[in-house]
Amino acid sequence: MKKILAIFFIGFALGGSAQTLDYFICEDSLYNPGGGTAVMGIYNENDILFVLGDGVKRGGTTILNRAIGKWDNNNWQDMAGTINASGSGGGKCLTYFNGFYYMGGSFAYIGTDINAAYFVYWDGDSWEGVPNSYGVMTQTVFDMTIYNNMLVIGGRFHSIGTADPLNFYCIAAYDGTDYINMGTMPETVFALETYNGELYAGGAWFTLRKYTGAGTGYDVWEDVGGYLNYYVKDMEVDTFNNFLLVAGGFTMVDDSIPCDYGIWDGFRWSGVGTGEGYALDANAICLYNGDVYLGGNWDTIGGQGVGYCAFFDGEQWQRVNSGIYTRVNALEVFRDTLFIGQDWLPTQGDTLRGTLARYYALYDGNCRYMRPRVQSITDTFYMYSGEAEVQLYNNNAYVDSWEWDFGDSGTSNVKDPTHIYTATGDYNVHVTVTDGACIKTASKIIHVLLGDEIPEIENIHFKIYPNPSDGVVYVEVGDSQGATSASQGATQSRTLTKNSGLTLRITGLNGHTKTTVPVTAEKTAINTNGWEKGTYLVNLFVDGKLVRTEKLVVE
Repeated sequence: MKKILAIFFIGFALGGSAQTLDYFICEDSLYNPGGGTAVMGIYNENDILFVLGDGVKRGGTTILNRAIGKWDNNNWQDMAGTINASGSGGGKCLTYFNGFYYMGGSFAYIGTDINAAYFVYWDGDSWEGVPNSYGVMTQTVFDMTIYNNMLVIGGRFHSIGTADPLNFYCIAAYDGTDYINMGTMPETVFALETYNGELYAGGAWFTLRKYTGAGTGYDVWEDVGGYLNYYVKDMEVDTFNNFLLVAGGFTMVDDSIPCDYGIWDGFRWSGVGTGEGYALDANAICLYNGDVYLGGNWDTIGGQGVGYCAFFDGEQWQRVNSGIYTRVNALEVFRDTLFIGQDWLPTQGDTLRGTLARYYALYDGNCRYMRPRVQSITDTFYMYSGEAEVQLYNNNAYVDSWEWDFGDSGTSNVKDPTHIYTATGDYNVHVTVTDGACIKTASKIIHVLLGDEIPEIENIHFKIYPNPSDGVVYVEVGDSQGATSASQGATQSRTLTKNSGLTLRITGLNGHTKTTVPVTAEKTAINTNGWEKGTYLVNLFVDGKLVRTEKLVVE
């Protein structure tokens, strides 16, 4: 989990240059002239930069084996305790939760404390094993995120303690006193992120997964969209555009969309780039000055030589300044500067290269940071009693204004309008968003058809109770008793609940899907425990067609 970043454009001159790349040298250097070294994680917490290293030397005097260092923009401070690990060990992730710093990684113990393994907290003086009733973490922790007042951790572990060999399979939560079961993952978890109040996970499988908050087995997680063609390694929330940015070894999302990185917007997948030219994969993704930066194991993207760290300028990938020359493992923004964590490179020309680089670039006034969209739960709506009510959404909550054109002479100036169409047709819906001097427009075609194309639409029995809900809610779906079709002049023989294409899709008021539930009986139970309080929309689809929507309040 990387810290959620809003976009702030704060410019100041640095050596009179619009952009500057430099490595920490001498007393600021993190390097190891005698062997392999890497910065594996960088985290901006409480306006302090934490650097997690793998066998590094600082200032030519102090050996920090698998180090944890703090940088306050002026000085380094070491966090006591030598991490004992082998191979690519050391700290991987760090998060501040409930008044303590927690660290996860690939280490068997810290100092002489055998209970301080893989997942530890800082008590103010030293790293300690976390209090719990299960025992010691048994394998690597790769990432963490805060979700529902819990610290969720993911990694390679299959258990915690020794009581049950499979009691926590690659995913768990910690509430400050004990571990909590969060279901089961297919394999190793590399990345966790909280987006729109929902918990997402990616790792050594071929989908993005979302936590449904009900139960403890494999099924409490559901796949988001279609398949990716390789692993997810990192995620970042673009708060200005309300996107989840997803990076890894894949070059395709949602079964067929080519990309260099993927965007999940809560409705559907999209891709950026062509998916060509990767040598291996991306390890880190980050927003800086409104542009998306990738760091990883490659030196070309789309046939362009960009080194191991590059940003997308809206049309193509660009190298960072003069270039990064070895594998990048971590990216983080701190004090308006992009910090780049990488493997150690002994020399580049006559200059000693450390494992931590700083890149500063002035915001150039472009509007690339703003990426508006017109969003809806479906593209096709059906008229019911002579009307089709369409809920539309825009993804930019922090702009100055919205101007909607619904394509039928109707307009609106709110962020997420509802519009009623009274005639069939294809409507080109536009929204123009303004943020300071930046103005951009997005569009989408909405199709409105007659409801009699679905014979059941006038005769649906659709009931939700209890509503409001504070636990389990029931949804009843069926044909109204005695309903007949005027066009056929006979009682409908088709029963809705016998239709294998009947689905409930529950969304928040921003339109993002909370969960999808197949309907196989007249009454369907939905567990709302753990859901955020608020209003949701329960959407009934028949054979992929939206036929009815009702509100559900969760208290």
